[in-house]
Amino acid sequence: MVTIKDIAREAGVSHGTASNVLNKRGNVRASKIKLVEEAAKRLGYQLNSQAQVLRKGLSKKVCVFIPYFGRFHYTDLIDFLVTFDTDDYDIELVYFKNQIDLDERILKISSLLPLAVVCVGLEPTRVTDLEKQGTKLLLVDTENYAGINFDSDRIQAFVLNFLEARSNGIVTLISPYAGFSLFENLHRTLLKSDFRVRLLTDSDNNNFVMTYSKLSHLTANDTLVVSDRKVAKELNDLFDWFGKTNRPHILVLGCRDIIGQHNTSYLKLDYKLVAKRVLTALETNEYSLIELKGIESNNEEICHKVALTLTLAIVESPMSNAIKVLVEKYKTLTGITIQIEEFTYQELLANLSNREFLNRVDLIRVDMAWLPNFAETIFREVTNQEIAQLINSKLMSDIALEYSYQSDRQYTFPFDISSQVLVYRKDLFDNTLLQRQFYEKFKKQLDVPKTFEEFDRVSSFFSKSFNKDSQTDFGHTLAVKTPIVATCDFMPRYREKLLKNNMDLSVINEAFKDYKNSVTFTNGKLDLWWEDHVRHLRLGHTAMEIVFSNYISPLFSGSEKHDVTYQFDIASVPGKQAMTGGGSIGISRYSAQVTHCLNFLNWLYSPEVSRLLAYLGGVLPVETVIEDTNLGQMYPWFENFKETFSQGSRSNWHDFVTDLDFENILGQELIERFSE
Repeated sequence: MVTIKDIAREAGVSHGTASNVLNKRGNVRASKIKLVEEAAKRLGYQLNSQAQVLRKGLSKKVCVFIPYFGRFHYTDLIDFLVTFDTDDYDIELVYFKNQIDLDERILKISSLLPLAVVCVGLEPTRVTDLEKQGTKLLLVDTENYAGINFDSDRIQAFVLNFLEARSNGIVTLISPYAGFSLFENLHRTLLKSDFRVRLLTDSDNNNFVMTYSKLSHLTANDTLVVSDRKVAKELNDLFDWFGKTNRPHILVLGCRDIIGQHNTSYLKLDYKLVAKRVLTALETNEYSLIELKGIESNNEEICHKVALTLTLAIVESPMSNAIKVLVEKYKTLTGITIQIEEFTYQELLANLSNREFLNRVDLIRVDMAWLPNFAETIFREVTNQEIAQLINSKLMSDIALEYSYQSDRQYTFPFDISSQVLVYRKDLFDNTLLQRQFYEKFKKQLDVPKTFEEFDRVSSFFSKSFNKDSQTDFGHTLAVKTPIVATCDFMPRYREKLLKNNMDLSVINEAFKDYKNSVTFTNGKLDLWWEDHVRHLRLGHTAMEIVFSNYISPLFSGSEKHDVTYQFDIASVPGKQAMTGGGSIGISRYSAQVTHCLNFLNWLYSPEVSRLLAYLGGVLPVETVIEDTNLGQMYPWFENFKETFSQGSRSNWHDFVTDLDFENILGQELIERFSE
């Protein structure tokens, strides 16, 4: 077996140096880190993690015990923990069948000296050994108040209100296993009401056909309350197969489908949020009840179909592709065809002054920066429209204002909104060798830059023209393709400098000098768009980029995510003065189909459709979508959505009010200065 001594000899360093490198500790020069890592690789060395445990005490192992018969109820929690990427914890999932099995498994695993034991759905009866050795015990979904739980009183109130609004039929609870506190508590509450209620335990036979036989007499007046979407689907499939149209309504208490099932409602229990709370609780002992949003139904309204065409003018983007996928569904529901006409940014902007164009289209998607110039001349005001107020009630109001109003009147709705973020190669910033090399070069730690001074320093380090050992060709790229793009690329740097210099406008020359100097850490090409930033990151050409969030979806989801082996993460733009971007959508003031346009927009902003748009890469600031933990795991900028948008405004920043004319003038000057 290869030892640290062998590696030290192979690398030509001391035993202590080799040990420090392999255990990631100590102050070791970059050149020696490189020697040790290469020697370990040649000798096929693997650090003995169990030996480390015996030397240090508790391991990094976190054992999460999941009830086997409740595994589908906890799907989102399991998925989050399985895919959670960290060097801090070694997370292991362990399934148990009942109370005795849980206690026996905990007893066996305690010999591994786990850092923590997490028990989901059931509390162990013997924890003395864990307490003696210092292993932390976390309880999830149990009746123990010192645990990570949903507000059971709120759950019961939501369910009671939901049932009271329906016919007074039979309520059947189908619990995944005996002793499941969520259903036990709900059952006790319902027994005190006027409802006819019974409790079935699915794990008694784990046979959906047998379960169905106990439900086949139920009608549309009755309600089934189940623990997960898999049970709901199995039952709906059986109802379909037996041709039962007069069927009970299903209420799911648990994870929600992306597309809700027919005749099914959901009280979403966000178990990905629970998983995040578990990870936080490993560091703290703070517990608080998890809030709930309420029950969401999925019953498509049958409406009178109309043979009609609405024309939507839109900038070609990921959102336009997403809309094209979904409008076929709207035609099926209503008979209305949504005809989509795509334009480039400049083409659509030019058309806004064309009366013939405005007469021809019904809905227009504009860049939000155009609103101060065009809102009152091209859009129908919707301030007092009832449907507009209904749409607004679904939105994150603080964020929606800048995308919707001019002179306190509403003309549009936020559509595919975005904000600048810093996207960086996490694998580079976490690399121990690169961290040491950076320190030796600058006598500073290699951290994600928080200021533009730090940004330029880090960018130089990752540019081969300044650092021949750089793993990327250059640190970042600049986007100066058009005046508007140039202004957006420059403004965060300028705003940071304004704040540091008591809002002295003359610092613009200093800001531009720094901006122009930063081109030396790029590929020198200025005629770039935001997609080019993303492409350079994906191909490994750059270490970091400042880009609008609605363009970075391919790095975190979809097929392109798997095209490269790099790891990406996001952070606030240096200086925390991000520009907001994206678009707004409104009704042409010359359209004769105002009501139909509003109905389409109301459908578009519904929780289910806006959720689907998000999965396709487009963002509407619908509150239930932005707070969806599934999407938050897919798109990390959702995590701090409100904070990101609170950092700055596109048109109103401190005492400065800007518009499209300002951005064009500044951007044109920037382009001209680069050509000097």
